[in-house]
Amino acid sequence: MLLTAALVAATVFGIYQWRQRRQLSGVATGAAIASKEAMEQVEETSRLVDFADALTRAPELESVAAAAGTHVPLLMPNRRAWVMIRAAGAWEPLMTVGDTAPADRERAARRAMGEGGLQVRLPSDDECFPVVIADTPVCVLGAASEPALTAHQRGVLTTAVALLAASLKNAELRKQLQDGGRGSRPALRAG
Repeated sequence: MLLTAALVAATVFGIYQWRQRRQLSGVATGAAIASKEAMEQVEETSRLVDFADALTRAPELESVAAAAGTHVPLLMPNRRAWVMIRAAGAWEPLMTVGDTAPADRERAARRAMGEGGLQVRLPSDDECFPVVIADTPVCVLGAASEPALTAHQRGVLTTAVALLAASLKNAELRKQLQDGGRGSRPALRAG
């Protein structure tokens, strides 16, 4: 009888130990997943900071386009992406990664800005991030809608398109100053 009680106690203790290890293994797996996700977010944020840095060095439209062409694909690896800008009342491509028809990009940009009346959204449509400054459409960043974007990715893209729009407006203002500012202001003198 004493031997039976010892066997039962040993079996119960063994099952208890096994459950504890299994529970700790689950906690460790959850922590590893959380750590991996945090590292991915840090890397995405780092790429966003690099994009912002490149845009600060981009005083003209061509250099803004080059910075976008280099950095937007890094913000969305393995995903179709494009940026359309509004220039002289028309939508023009700034950069494109992947296959999308120009008409589809323009239609998506117009729909994102609420232009063109009621338009049906297709399941294959790209997800759009529009920017309007002072009631004027500036740009739309489009990204493939599949696989679905995470909340963090949406935040990164929203920030990226805001930085891009500010750089586009700065480039536009710089060009206006260069085109219209020659000879219209007196030179400053030292002294």
